[in-house]
Amino acid sequence: MILDGHIHISSTRTKPAPFLERLEEAGVDGGVVFSAFPKNFTPDAEPDEKRLEHVMRFCEGSPALYPFFFLDPTAPDACAQVDRAAAHGIAGFKIICTAFFPSDPRCMDTLRYISFHHKPVVFHSGILWDGINASGRYNRPVEFEPLLSVAGLRFALAHISWPWCDECIALFGKLDNAVKHAGAVGGMRIDNTPGTPKIYREDALRKTLLSGYDVLGKHYFGSDNFAEDYRVAWAGDWIALDKQIYEAIGLSKEQIDRVFSGNLQAFVAGG
Repeated sequence: MILDGHIHISSTRTKPAPFLERLEEAGVDGGVVFSAFPKNFTPDAEPDEKRLEHVMRFCEGSPALYPFFFLDPTAPDACAQVDRAAAHGIAGFKIICTAFFPSDPRCMDTLRYISFHHKPVVFHSGILWDGINASGRYNRPVEFEPLLSVAGLRFALAHISWPWCDECIALFGKLDNAVKHAGAVGGMRIDNTPGTPKIYREDALRKTLLSGYDVLGKHYFGSDNFAEDYRVAWAGDWIALDKQIYEAIGLSKEQIDRVFSGNLQAFVAGG
């Protein structure tokens, strides 16, 4: 089984049938689907209720698709949006820190609320391709260190925080150690979505998995595809390259399977 942990929807007009056909063509069985973008990322974004209802309908009837609501955690009604999404049965949340740090008090309050609902969060981390905006400083991995204070929060940093992969791995080590010593659930995962140009891919994955930290069970695959035009060849190339790297560094078939499916399932389910 292969699950793609990083799939975007860009419009509430998007229909699931063509997407499911391309997913099958790529040999991908499901994954995380983010709702259309919120206003902090796209000023002409569609209404929040409409975006939520669409992603829920989009994933309906496909047990291996996990709907995540793309949220602006600094919005005045962010906690109300979390309540609404949880009531609809949302699987988790997606956040991009476009012009605020993760430690922004508004963001931290929203994260505490998400943790109260026992839902996971996927953050963009690393350089953000958002035109002429200078947003990189908001998305460096070290800026997520304050999330230590949100009890029980489980979150993933996407793209291995490219180009700050070493910093991402170091942060993972600290947070994983803190969670183990505190005896709490939650903690950090690494979403290996590119990000990394292919020339850097082996170095990033080798360092991530051979760091000595307990990363193997908390690291999962993503493609950064769009539901409107799921790029079959793109997904296939990254899957093949990653498998080749995992085999080269000595991972077993069972371990590789966990990276491509089991680890994401556990992240969503709360394991």
